Amino acid sequence: MANKNIPTYEIAIDDVFSKNPAVNYIALVDLPAIEKGWMMFGKQDSPFVFKTTPQNKERRIITGALMIADLPIYRNTKDKGEFNVVFRKEQIETIVKKFAKGNYYNNVNLMHTSELEAQGIYMIESFIIDKERGITTPSLFETAPDGSWFASYYVENDILWNEYIMKGRFTGFSVECFMDILFAPKEDKLEASLLSMAQAFKNSSNK
Repeated sequence: MANKNIPTYEIAIDDVFSKNPAVNYIALVDLPAIEKGWMMFGKQDSPFVFKTTPQNKERRIITGALMIADLPIYRNTKDKGEFNVVFRKEQIETIVKKFAKGNYYNNVNLMHTSELEAQGIYMIESFIIDKERGITTPSLFETAPDGSWFASYYVENDILWNEYIMKGRFTGFSVECFMDILFAPKEDKLEASLLSMAQAFKNSSNK
């Protein structure tokens, strides 16, 4: 959870047509940095039921947030110590464009380990929340603000689905980032607003 008593940094993305991919892999993890898990569309006895046919057929789809606009994320590094980072919606849009241009849709690994590249999992949706365009959040993520990035994956791999996702060993997504951070001038009103939004977003997952 973000801490209001430490510095807040903004993520900086260079031009969309530069060689830097910004994000080229999505990881399946046990503890997502954004503190929000995914929505599982599995069998009808799953905690998150998605009924489309009378048959009790597994759809093997997981939907979740990849990036949440303006959500402070806690970090602690040797060179900078404790700090928060935030992704603004303009930067998220640039990241998604670069991700699409590089055709990284099916680049998935486990726990950010390059040697553990996931097989048999495919991105079937990628969308940015934009209410003006009629693109809204899935019901589980109803408080996510405009500019947030969501995705859905189809999991064909039996072991990954049955042993790791359905058993809760992996609970969400985490992006692999290659980018800089910029110090955001401290503004009490801004920080209070961000922290309030973050808390509301976290609370919605407990309903």
